Amino acid sequence: MSEWPGYTPPASGSSQNSGTPPLSSYTNRAAAVRAQYAADGADVSQEPPQYYGAHTSQKRNEPEAHTAPTAPGKPTVAASGTAGSATITWTASASRPSGGYLVEASSGQKKTVNGLLTTTTLSGLTVGASITVTVTAVGLQSTAVSAASNSYTVV
Repeated sequence: MSEWPGYTPPASGSSQNSGTPPLSSYTNRAAAVRAQYAADGADVSQEPPQYYGAHTSQKRNEPEAHTAPTAPGKPTVAASGTAGSATITWTASASRPSGGYLVEASSGQKKTVNGLLTTTTLSGLTVGASITVTVTAVGLQSTAVSAASNSYTVV
């Protein structure tokens, strides 16, 4: 029986069948496309996925022109409610950094976040240690580092 109900494929080796992939190759394609929309910043809870805010239309495999990022605002550090973790918040760079933000604690913990975000949680911090945090906007060809946060004692 054919994978396509009501369709009889041409004989093997026929040029008429050279570009038709079997139905089984389409399995999970919708999930993969939805994941790509989400990675591009679309709201995938809508159908079709919607872009909000400063989204620019461009072709998928074409590089987007980015201006050099400016330094993010000085980060603030607060308790996250979990021992050894802290919530870091900062003011966004004037232009969205194409490589996102690199959040780095003076104790060595690092985390890269999407350029649309301005808050994250760092975990794995030593309780009782005093740390400062910097946020780096990572652009296509340059970076810009924020001022260090005030000293914070991890709880």
